[in-house]
Amino acid sequence: MWPLRPKRIATKGATLLNIVDPTSAIRRETAPFTLVGNRGTLHDGNRIVRYADGNDWLYCVTSALSDPREFMTPGKFTDLFFLDEATALAAGHRPCGQCNKVRFNQFVKAWNKVYDVDEATAPQIDVELNAHRVQEKKQITFRADAAELPAGVMIREIGRSDPLLLFRYEYPKRQEHWCVYPWTSHGYGVKESRPEGEVEVLTPKPTVEVIRAGFAPGPVAPLLAW
Repeated sequence: MWPLRPKRIATKGATLLNIVDPTSAIRRETAPFTLVGNRGTLHDGNRIVRYADGNDWLYCVTSALSDPREFMTPGKFTDLFFLDEATALAAGHRPCGQCNKVRFNQFVKAWNKVYDVDEATAPQIDVELNAHRVQEKKQITFRADAAELPAGVMIREIGRSDPLLLFRYEYPKRQEHWCVYPWTSHGYGVKESRPEGEVEVLTPKPTVEVIRAGFAPGPVAPLLAW
């Protein structure tokens, strides 16, 4: 189960973190998180100076971050922070094969099914994902019918700017319901009806298919804004 209360860094004064949103943008703000990760060395001093450094965009368990107060150490990769797994996946990241090995293996298993291969490697996955992440520093998106997308995908209604988490639940038992939750860096807003018709999909196409093949991202229950 994913924690219902994301972690906050307890430090003296406000700590600005590199919060990644579902559009893959990096925000400097103080916000809760349940996952950390990186996409290479992006900073110079205390400034983010590049969008990415390499193809291996990862998300990791929080224990992989030794000291949150040193997340902009010179010469080291830039620590990034994610509200949850659905956010990290939408931003173009994948599970780390070291600290997040269980999820990585599950991701690879679903990837093998989608691409009909025996055993995809991390570099192969990264190259394919990279082709669907960003073009000229802008997130690559595509359009699809909302009713044909799997739960756990991040979408936007056409003409609306805020990301929405597509969510499926059963209530009562065996009765399937669909909805969306508006994303914010501090949690999810109030449940809304699933949009009808065509929507903009933020989660990269390969990841959408991996989710469809059985890789169900957290949160199990959406984090409400607080």
